[in-house]
Amino acid sequence: MKDWRIVWALAVSMLAPVPAACIRDADLIIHHAKIYTSDKSNLRASALAVKDRLIMKIGTDRVVLALKGPKTRVIDARGKVLVPGLVDNHAHPLFVGAFQKATVDIFELKTKQDVIQNLAAFLQEHPEMPYLIGFSWHYQSPITVSDLDAVSREIPIVIWAYDAEGGSANSLALQLLLEDPGEYRKLGGQYNEQGRPTGQFIYFHQFNPFKSFKPWFVAQRRWEKVMELALAGMDEMLTEALRNGVTTVNDVQIYPELMPLILEFKARGGFEKIRVRGSWNVSESCLDDEQAFIDGLEAWIKAGQEHSDEHLILGNAVKMYMDGGAGTYTAWLSESYADRPGYTSGPLWDVQKFKRVMEIFDRYDLQVQTHACGDAAVHAVIDGYAHVHRPQGPNLRHRIEHAEFFMPGDMQRMAALEIYAAMMPTHFFGDETVKRTLGKKRIPEMMPWKTMAKAGIHVSFGSDRCISNPWSPFAGILVANRRIFYDLLTNPGKHNAISVEDALYYYTYGSAEALCMEDMVGSLAVGKRADMVILTVDGLDDLVSMWTIMRTFFDYDYGVNFVEKTFVDGVAVFERE
Repeated sequence: MKDWRIVWALAVSMLAPVPAACIRDADLIIHHAKIYTSDKSNLRASALAVKDRLIMKIGTDRVVLALKGPKTRVIDARGKVLVPGLVDNHAHPLFVGAFQKATVDIFELKTKQDVIQNLAAFLQEHPEMPYLIGFSWHYQSPITVSDLDAVSREIPIVIWAYDAEGGSANSLALQLLLEDPGEYRKLGGQYNEQGRPTGQFIYFHQFNPFKSFKPWFVAQRRWEKVMELALAGMDEMLTEALRNGVTTVNDVQIYPELMPLILEFKARGGFEKIRVRGSWNVSESCLDDEQAFIDGLEAWIKAGQEHSDEHLILGNAVKMYMDGGAGTYTAWLSESYADRPGYTSGPLWDVQKFKRVMEIFDRYDLQVQTHACGDAAVHAVIDGYAHVHRPQGPNLRHRIEHAEFFMPGDMQRMAALEIYAAMMPTHFFGDETVKRTLGKKRIPEMMPWKTMAKAGIHVSFGSDRCISNPWSPFAGILVANRRIFYDLLTNPGKHNAISVEDALYYYTYGSAEALCMEDMVGSLAVGKRADMVILTVDGLDDLVSMWTIMRTFFDYDYGVNFVEKTFVDGVAVFERE
């Protein structure tokens, strides 16, 4: 009997209320900081407290330190800047990460011979490589099938231009791409005067090695190696994001063939330290078999319902392309290219088909993200979004990716329709090709951030992270604030430069809104996830100093040194050594 009473007493004591002091004790306190919250109702603070992964309190040191308990971890920020975890509205960490390990960065190579030598050296060092991609060629000279065959004819090899539009293939890759003639045409595959495929491409943004090369990988018993490389590459790219203070990212190019890799990566805990939202890539030829397309769309939505959580969000967004880029003369302009009189390029989508596919997306309440660089492309996308706009319906926050140029009146239309602009400020930096194709008169009009904001457009920032295009949120902030062009001598369109605070806002709350995630991340406010970054600087102005300009564009450092600690859910996921 006594034993029973003892057990009962112990059980009752375990159910007794926890002392109130313990309940209010913070898990983490950061104080003595210069906090920029991106919360317009409370922009500045010096301390914050975290409890159960959420921000518990934000304010002065005195108020927040009152929440310190015996088990609270306390960090003295030593007067450094603390900002919300950066949110990248447009990148490719899963898709590009999946082939990163099979890629050679050729961004800084000057000649075709340099490219061939570097690819050959990489293969000699990695003879087990099942395929090879040379990424970020600058169009200095055409790279041909025979050039790449000199590297190897035993595995598929492709070159991908720095703007993701141009491409080249060796004979094996060309053979595999020609097995589906529709695929070759979709990639903008070129033909010579005799009608033979050249292995040159002008719409290579749609290239997907996990679709085009998979039958060969399987037949050659190399698919397991491809998967192993893909999972390692995804992990490497997301780890790099955290080193750059990026805690949430939208991968805007998810293909069905990538889904097994993504789910395997999730099963291995790959998303536990970061948040990734995916957008399903939709081809311009999807309506050729409308029912098959709808079946695939419903499978994407179902995948979201079954696999989404706070760290991986699938099934609620899609991505399309209306045009390409100026480097390959595929950005659709309303007036001629500067060096090609009479040529404006054209749309990837038939205008009526674009409206039809928008009707399908609208039926499922999906957010649509459409790549449009040229002003004519932006105009056509606005028309397509307007076609399905429901003033009393849900605000799906359709987006225009890049939105570099505008026809008169289109900014006002974007604002009225609540269309979001997902922009990559580092693209403004440009190069000689951009200067030649767009011309001195048009370049100052590119990416008019301040004018867009004044028109009422929701602006957000991202990196377009690929292989040579780094995460670089701080380079993006610098370019947006200084309107720096590649020659470092001119600042085209200086009247559209924005403040550091606005640039940071677009890289945090603005992008969180563009991802429909602002209730969770994007600003530091009570009840939101404790995703945040302590920087190495004492003030935001240090992010755009002359020292920063020299370090960023002469050393190509791109701001890694600005991140001291990155936190996700109040847990440090990156700490500078």
